[in-house]
Amino acid sequence: MISILTRLRRLSRPAQSASRSTSHPPDSPEAVVLAELTAFCESGGPNNTGDEYLHLPAIVEAAESSPTAAKAAADAIRRVLSNPNSKKGYKQYNAIMLIRILVDNPGTTFTCNFDAKFVSMIKDMLREGRDMSVQQILRETLEFLSVQKSYDTNLAPLSEMWKREKAKFEKAMGVSAGPWVQPYNPGQRDDYFARQHRPRGLPPLEELTARIAEANTSASLLLQLVQSTPTAEFYSNDLLKEFSTRCQTASRSIQGYMNATNPAPDEDTMLTLIETNDKLSVAFSKYQRAAVIARRNASRTDTQQEIPPVSQQWSDQQQPPQPPYLHQPEPGQQNYEVPTGKRSVPLLSIPRKALNKFRSDKQGQPMDAQPQLHQYQHP
Repeated sequence: MISILTRLRRLSRPAQSASRSTSHPPDSPEAVVLAELTAFCESGGPNNTGDEYLHLPAIVEAAESSPTAAKAAADAIRRVLSNPNSKKGYKQYNAIMLIRILVDNPGTTFTCNFDAKFVSMIKDMLREGRDMSVQQILRETLEFLSVQKSYDTNLAPLSEMWKREKAKFEKAMGVSAGPWVQPYNPGQRDDYFARQHRPRGLPPLEELTARIAEANTSASLLLQLVQSTPTAEFYSNDLLKEFSTRCQTASRSIQGYMNATNPAPDEDTMLTLIETNDKLSVAFSKYQRAAVIARRNASRTDTQQEIPPVSQQWSDQQQPPQPPYLHQPEPGQQNYEVPTGKRSVPLLSIPRKALNKFRSDKQGQPMDAQPQLHQYQHP
């Protein structure tokens, strides 16, 4: 029954995407961004096949190519996040990830659509959202935008709202903004796993579940970013660096949970922690391998800029070498024919006994042959 429902759900996705984009031509940037954005947000569910990254290039390209498509993307994200109590937290998580990506590319043509409705929707998510993984990435994103993207005036209303909500939370709880965000400190990341944690015991079940879900999502997204990032752009992709660091630190925290003693994890929890740590290790290993390939390609590119192209080297090799300078005989001077019957061997390379024999053989030659040899040895 589950497989049949899943198949029907997958078959219905194109129809849903088509119905949403009926006002746009099928191949237009607006239609493409709506279809791909919907597929990306829905691909993080329980039947996730790990191919979310396939939709990212098309989303970014379509949003960059048309301001109308960028607006359609912002509207679609707002619809996904409009229900704070949605049980499909994975859709909301991926939608917030798209905010992070599209704020960079296309940038202002996307953020100019953050109107009052958008800001109000984000505020409702902060106040009423129950999925801790979504709350985590939402607060990280808002802090990132308010600090790292403060030059974008389109983000000013969103940043002001975030500052007010964070201050209210701190005042109500008497602490900094919970386990999600700390006051910004240069050089220090603001996500949960980036902070120094040495857990001697397991956290409450709800928090542990959120931490495991966040680690799994980080591993999945790192794999997707590694596979979708061109080699030439590998070291300039800030999102890739962020998730590589997040997976590395998340792995240390998960290993701390595995070694916890007060209380110690039960068998099912330990198995889940082991599987999560394996996913993090695989993702970070593939990131390191891609980093080595990118570094090697970059070094080759630098070397090729100094070395002439292969075609030029080949043409240079095909040209005959320039002959050494030869003394031209004066007019009227007699030319002597070079004997080719014997191979000419330098005298210094001949052993003494052979040299004596060689000289005795020359003395026994006819007189008319000696001048020719004499002229050959001493031009």
